[in-house]
Amino acid sequence: MTIYQISGLGADIEVFDNITLNCPTVFIPWIDPIPNESIESYAKRMAKDINTSEPFSLMGVSFGGIMIQEISKFLNPEKLFVISSVETPHEIPVYMRFFAKTGLTKKIPKAGISKTKRITCMLFGAKKKKEKAFISRILDSINIEYVRWGLTQIGLWKGTPENKNVIRLHGKNDLLFPTRNLKNIDYWLSGGHLASNTDGETISTIVNKELSNLS
Repeated sequence: MTIYQISGLGADIEVFDNITLNCPTVFIPWIDPIPNESIESYAKRMAKDINTSEPFSLMGVSFGGIMIQEISKFLNPEKLFVISSVETPHEIPVYMRFFAKTGLTKKIPKAGISKTKRITCMLFGAKKKKEKAFISRILDSINIEYVRWGLTQIGLWKGTPENKNVIRLHGKNDLLFPTRNLKNIDYWLSGGHLASNTDGETISTIVNKELSNLS
């Protein structure tokens, strides 16, 4: 069993540093979207290196959680571990959907990204110096066209057919995807939107247990 991991919007493999699994893992990095590319087309390009000749599962954080659900529409993972993410459009905050539907996400100024560090840290629950530095690195290096595309896809996402293989893990203090909007969470974590960083040990235990049940 191999687990393929996809991080949140603009993040890298560091998101999974605190998660230790009893099986091989492969990180799938984000790629630049083609202008006006659909999320369905993008998901197929992201999934091109997944080895489907052997059992595999998918793990995604935040936007990565949405992406692995899109991938599951045309591939057959054993499990989908959706962390700090959503499963239906109704779980996406109204303001995100509004900004995407009105096209405001496509007009985000490049200079505006660096000015959102304080509010981004608040929404992500980044309180420690290390966590704030993590957010700062993402915002300083992120591709603005990718951000515009990604936020648009999140706001317009229509969801996927119900998948019984989905295992959802979510922080009780998540402000980006607040708990009041969510249903069908399998495991509640103590952290916020950075639960993959702050609750790594708990996530590891849960995922390893779920994988052991497959054998």
